[in-house]
Amino acid sequence: ETYGQYAELLHKMQASIQSGVAIPEDLQAQRDFMDFVIRSFATRLERRRNILISSARFYRLVSEYFQTTSDVYENLVMTPDLEQLEKAHGTLMQLQESQSNIDLLEEALVREGEKLTDLLAMPVKDALGREISDGFRLDYGADIHNVREILEMTKARSELFRDNVELQRVTLEQASHIYTYESDATQAIEWLDELFEVMLKHHSHVGCNVLEIQQQKDDQQLFEETAKGTYEFGFQLLLAALSLRNSCKLCEEHNRQLAGKLDDAWARLQSAGHHHMTRLRVTAVLHRTLNKHCQELIEMTKHVPEVKGDHLARLLQRRESILLEVARMIRLARLLKSRLKEPLCPEQSGVSADYNRSAVDAISERVAEVTALAEQLDAALCSCHDIGDISDILESSPTQEDWYGSLDKSSSSCGTARSGGSGKSCGEEDEFVTASECTCTPPSRSSSYHTASEGETSYALWWDKSPPQEVNELIEVTDTQKIRFSKEECTLSREIVATRREETRIGEPVPSVPAPSVPPPPVPAEEVDPELGGAAPEPPPESPRTPPPPLHDHQEVRVLKQPLYQGIAKRALTGVF
Repeated sequence: ETYGQYAELLHKMQASIQSGVAIPEDLQAQRDFMDFVIRSFATRLERRRNILISSARFYRLVSEYFQTTSDVYENLVMTPDLEQLEKAHGTLMQLQESQSNIDLLEEALVREGEKLTDLLAMPVKDALGREISDGFRLDYGADIHNVREILEMTKARSELFRDNVELQRVTLEQASHIYTYESDATQAIEWLDELFEVMLKHHSHVGCNVLEIQQQKDDQQLFEETAKGTYEFGFQLLLAALSLRNSCKLCEEHNRQLAGKLDDAWARLQSAGHHHMTRLRVTAVLHRTLNKHCQELIEMTKHVPEVKGDHLARLLQRRESILLEVARMIRLARLLKSRLKEPLCPEQSGVSADYNRSAVDAISERVAEVTALAEQLDAALCSCHDIGDISDILESSPTQEDWYGSLDKSSSSCGTARSGGSGKSCGEEDEFVTASECTCTPPSRSSSYHTASEGETSYALWWDKSPPQEVNELIEVTDTQKIRFSKEECTLSREIVATRREETRIGEPVPSVPAPSVPPPPVPAEEVDPELGGAAPEPPPESPRTPPPPLHDHQEVRVLKQPLYQGIAKRALTGVF
């Protein structure tokens, strides 16, 4: 009201000056003084208004800050369930955004508090610009102290809130990483399953020659390296996730389940890959060996018309060694073909058995080729040298089917022909009947497979037999050892069978060297043949002789070498499939 009246007087004075009325000097001095008083009064009013506005804003920011921090602490710091890993990332984003807003709010609060403190600390002046005397001086000390206490409380609350929020942020980041790592590990498991399906569909067949098989081996190695990298990727992710779970004190069950699935997928893929790689390696070895034997048989057939005397004997010995290896390769080919017709793994049981038909046919062709070359070699020997008639040999030679059938029958009935039975069925031990255990060579249409190593006897070679002579001679007693290896443990049993045979030869008698005799083992009562009158045959009386020398030659050599051959064949044929 006072300011309005003064404004009205100023307006009248200004109108009088414009109308030409002269204003006295004392009136102008009073006007100037009133202008100063009014400006001082307006300044004091402005200061008062600023204090009120700053105070209202400060207390509003304080209330908002405390309310916001309480809400964030209750909703985002204390409440979240870390077991729900899929929500951890969203909660973390909300917490970071809330923390940014609270930081801005805190900066505004501190700024307003400092501004309000400065305004309250400024001195108050009257209309004349003089500081108010002590009797009328306004004291804002209590208000300033209150504002500073609020600022200190805000600072302490901010530090405590930041610590809790930082801890929760780290925990949520770990939970988010756990979810990401385990999701990526799940993807790695899916990749391994897809690789397994691709391998069964496109990488399970075997080539028909060495070059094709070598290319397949290279592709399989690259395939296995890719699968191994995928497994290691998933394994490292699960290991990191497990460490984070232990840090956050979370349940490890889900991580263990994923680890089990990853191990199962990798073991299934690795097992199928190893089996397929073994098939490729064995098939490649078979093809290379058969090619080598074919070349050797071709060279021997070319040199048959040229060899004579000792060279012929060496050629025949070389033929025997080659045909022994050929027989083993034929046995290996037979087993390999049966394996190639089987599924690579149980998951491939629904696939047709003809997926390796080309490889089986190629092996059959190679076997037929080496058999034909062996027949050609025998035909050349019979035609160029006085060895015998090839037609007689062909008529008296059993076929391969008969030989394999007799082999199976002997294997199935081996349990009844051995003394001191081990209590295990022959079906269980038949798994160890491999190519190296078959020391005899399979018969073909020619005499190629009638070798000196059939039966492991000590008879003379058929080409070294002398012309028949008429003489009655008592042949020495022959010791035969039968060796058998059981499946679970390597036990050695030996049977000594004493046989006597009388042959009739034509010609002059040849003096024979007396051989040591071995008394037959006692026959139990339950094993006595009823046709012999219920008593075991007694050996004929003989004159006292020197004790037989210890068996250090072929019997012990066979005993020592047999486990080596069995171990090699067991790993090559039985264990790998």
